[in-house]
Amino acid sequence: MGNQIKTKAIVLHEMPIGDYDKRLVLLTKELGKITVFVKGVRRSNSKMLSCAQVFAYGDFIVSKGKNCYNVYEAQLIEYFHGLRMDMEDLTYGMYLMEFVDYTTHEDMDNVDLMHLLLYTLNAINHKRMPARLAIRIFELKAMSILGYTPWVNDCAVCHDENNIKFFSTQIGGFLCHDKTHLVKDKIKINGATVYAIRYVLSKPMKDIFSFELDQEALLELEFIMNQFVSLNLNKKFKTLDFLLTL
Repeated sequence: MGNQIKTKAIVLHEMPIGDYDKRLVLLTKELGKITVFVKGVRRSNSKMLSCAQVFAYGDFIVSKGKNCYNVYEAQLIEYFHGLRMDMEDLTYGMYLMEFVDYTTHEDMDNVDLMHLLLYTLNAINHKRMPARLAIRIFELKAMSILGYTPWVNDCAVCHDENNIKFFSTQIGGFLCHDKTHLVKDKIKINGATVYAIRYVLSKPMKDIFSFELDQEALLELEFIMNQFVSLNLNKKFKTLDFLLTL
């Protein structure tokens, strides 16, 4: 048995193994993303039952085995129960898990992404803002953390600061009104959308879930992020497809 390590972690994915065990994918503060094995956790009297489910955030004591980590003890901090009371919120929550699981790698530092995930889940769980807006904020900040920060200080082509009218996924940022910028995929955006994008990218995580957007700006932000995430990650998320059926 290796040295035991105590770490805060959130469960991204769970899989039953045999009759009573589970394999979990955890995003941890100290170890990054790891795969863990929890023996006997599916028994009704298991003390770790509540900690071995998707969304569970808690203190875990783990030790590295031959193929994965083993969990020896876990204490629940937050379960995000509110997400399970609404099908749309639950699906958005599952999308967050799928996104983070896809964009992180085993044993790499992912503390910033973990903090962002927890802030986003709290915002949805406590109804601080509509889940649709919280998800777009998460995507924008997460893509920046992952190294895909869009150019938003001024026009990405001519650097005009005052007449931002479009966003281009191909260019990777804002464009001004100059008609000589021949970019095929540019999306027309209003001032509220420009402000929201700049605000999310410039402010600390604890402050970015504290504003509202009208329907027009939200639709613009949603369209931009759908295009931006799809192009840069080249991944089709199953949970987003399910949202279309709700």
